[in-house]
Amino acid sequence: MITWYWNGDVMHSNWQGWSLREEGGDKKIVSVATRTTVHESGRAVCVATNDGSSATATIECFEYIPADYC
Repeated sequence: MITWYWNGDVMHSNWQGWSLREEGGDKKIVSVATRTTVHESGRAVCVATNDGSSATATIECFEYIPADYC
């Protein structure tokens, strides 16, 4: 199970401009959180839990800076 948090609040799709998407199968799941607009700075945290067996997690962050801000 994968849960995303934004500044300590549980995130879900269509909440404050966020979109959450999961892809994958039995062995690997990819969870992607994107935001349509910039509202404020903060901290996004992804928590992955697995009750059935041992598991590993890899987290990649990509930062988007609109051309207007460069």
